[in-house]
Amino acid sequence: MLVHLRIRDEEIEIDLADLEEEVRSGRVPGIAEVRHRPWTGDRFRPIQELDALSELLDAPGARLMAHMRLGPWPWASTLVTLVVLLFGVAQGLATLFGGVLGEAGVVLVLFFREATTGLDAMIFDGRWHTAWTSQLAHAGPRHLLPNLAVVGYAGFRVERALGAGGLLLVAAASVAVGALGIAALEDQPVLGSSVLGYGLWGAMVAIGLRFDELLPPSDRRFYGFGAIVLFAVLLVGSFGQQGISHTGHAAGLLGGIAAAFALRPESTAPRAGVAAQRSTNLVLAALVGLGGPWLGSHLLSWMPAVVLGSPVTVELDGWVLQVPSEMAERTSTVGGTRAFTTSEASREGVFASARDLGERLADGPETTWARRSAGPLEVLAAPEARGPAWVSWRARLTTEEGEPFVEVLEHRLQQGHVQWRLGWLVQVDDAGRLGRRARTFAGILEEAEHVELDAVKKARLAWEAGGGPRTALNQAAQLHALGLYEEADALLAGLAPGTRLASEAIGTRLALWAAHPELTGPDAEAWVVAGLAGLEGDWRLMRRAIRWLLALDACASAGAQLEAVGTVWGDSRAYGELRAEVGTACP
Repeated sequence: MLVHLRIRDEEIEIDLADLEEEVRSGRVPGIAEVRHRPWTGDRFRPIQELDALSELLDAPGARLMAHMRLGPWPWASTLVTLVVLLFGVAQGLATLFGGVLGEAGVVLVLFFREATTGLDAMIFDGRWHTAWTSQLAHAGPRHLLPNLAVVGYAGFRVERALGAGGLLLVAAASVAVGALGIAALEDQPVLGSSVLGYGLWGAMVAIGLRFDELLPPSDRRFYGFGAIVLFAVLLVGSFGQQGISHTGHAAGLLGGIAAAFALRPESTAPRAGVAAQRSTNLVLAALVGLGGPWLGSHLLSWMPAVVLGSPVTVELDGWVLQVPSEMAERTSTVGGTRAFTTSEASREGVFASARDLGERLADGPETTWARRSAGPLEVLAAPEARGPAWVSWRARLTTEEGEPFVEVLEHRLQQGHVQWRLGWLVQVDDAGRLGRRARTFAGILEEAEHVELDAVKKARLAWEAGGGPRTALNQAAQLHALGLYEEADALLAGLAPGTRLASEAIGTRLALWAAHPELTGPDAEAWVVAGLAGLEGDWRLMRRAIRWLLALDACASAGAQLEAVGTVWGDSRAYGELRAEVGTACP
């Protein structure tokens, strides 16, 4: 059955079944006129007024085609583009004139300084909103303008095809997936609206693949494979550049593609259901865009292995730690010692060290951390000590106003001159709650084991293998450092005078006696005097030994050694001073 169809003053005859298919697919708009005697008599009437055909205008193809031809002004993409532009201008003003803008300048500077997103911000600081603030901050005009162009163009194309609600749902999915991808896989903070831009670009590709022939012929080249070609230069140009988050781009792209395939656009909804579908998409956009980062931030903070990797064994001098693989590669300094952090930008971390302090008196933890607190320390109840001789300490560092901002937990073990330290530094919020890193750090501390220092182990193994005088001397030095003074003295006493290491042995033993006079035995004078034979050229040792003999009131031995060294000492002034000391002590 043939009917007469008139479009733009052009009249043709068309089979009724073909007309119905053309209307259903959207290739014939509702404003086209039809003359069919059973329906219209002898005059033409618009298809949208005919009950027999108007219901076909609610088919998805017809609705999509009508929306892209006659749809409303793309207000949502315009608004998104303007917001990015306005924040870019505000950031420029804050950078250039922040100092003269007063309080408003301070607020802007702080906003953009903390706008970046990433592992620390989203997962461990709990600032899930940085998924969105990061899209509003850029590294300058050269960063802003290309991103702005992509967001504006791609946003316009997506809204044309999916409607305002569909666009905002795609944007929400792009940012949420992109930010979580950055947090889980990137080790550097990220800023810039390129994550959003890539998501919108991915949606353009998905729209072309999903709707294909339903798109108006004049617009098909902008979607699907046409969009890939259009943005090929953008994609290829980003490879190899420094400071670009390819992870964020890829995650945002996947989020946009997934959303464009999954959502129900208002552009294909029946005419009576457009408003309801738009409302549904807007609600989903809010849930995905806000709830996604919020929920992902909380869940990932309880699963540190997902974002920080499985624990690996890290061997420090004096410690064996089980540290997440990502943290093991990021070291910093906390409390004056080496620390492992969640990122290079983080000021919180787990610290561990073992250090030979020599004869100097070690500072206590309160003294150590008081130097790093602007206000008074707030000492808290300490946890259980790790074992005998261990000391545990816990406190909060405060600001000048006395407000706590970080909490420190430290375990210490002092063995002779060697000090083992283990602990963590974690921020606290305004309510006094520990930051999220505390859970991860506590696990590291629980598994930590203090072990023999490398130098101690090396000296011990060499001595146990039956080494000579040098290994004995090294072993004695390590025993001294560990506070095993009697064992060290006994080992030094066994070194025979006259060996080539006699000078070092005597000097080491004299240092040990000076720090611990109780070790000095009745044979000390004879041992030293015998060892000094032939060492007159070692002026430093001879001077030290003579002064030690004077402290013992061994004037005869001191005088004899003074005369012996006088024949070889090249510094007459220093020799004269030493001679005067002997003369004063032994008149």
